[in-house]
Amino acid sequence: EILARAAAGEPCIFACRHGQLLPLLWAMEAYALTIVVSRSRDGELLARLLRPYGFALVRGSSSAGGRLAAREALRVLAAGGRLGVAVDGPRGPRGAVQEGLLRLAQRSGAPLVPLKAHAVSPWVLRGTWDHFELPVPFRPVRVEVGPILEMGEGEAERGRAGALLAAFLDGSWDGPSAEAVPTYG
Repeated sequence: EILARAAAGEPCIFACRHGQLLPLLWAMEAYALTIVVSRSRDGELLARLLRPYGFALVRGSSSAGGRLAAREALRVLAAGGRLGVAVDGPRGPRGAVQEGLLRLAQRSGAPLVPLKAHAVSPWVLRGTWDHFELPVPFRPVRVEVGPILEMGEGEAERGRAGALLAAFLDGSWDGPSAEAVPTYG
């Protein structure tokens, strides 16, 4: 349901763990996402990788350029765009949902849509803070879409949404998933 709404041009914020960016970006390429990318050296590498594939970018993060990035992200959502955001970027801790993402969802009124990749035997860079995953070429990756989080007002609502988002992304969510993106490989 939410993927059909996104494909039809409805604004939403797709959220994932930083370490799963690569497999998820390729699976979600058809949704014309604007990706929030940090201004760090690693962010510049990611930006260079994404531009040729047609991804639009908003540059900034919680540690540098966050206010400017938030304003630009709000403009993208107000124009009917879809954002892709790592909940724990650019420095972690791994899986920790950043307050700025929750405030952005609340302020924009756009639903927050958690995504999780299930790659077959991915290469995992264990020496990185985010355990960055590289899908093995020609092996399938299935994308699971979590519960759609429509944000109400207030701090308690941000806390509720942040807890649900973190639970889904870390695997402790025991509720149903919304849908799955077909496997690719």
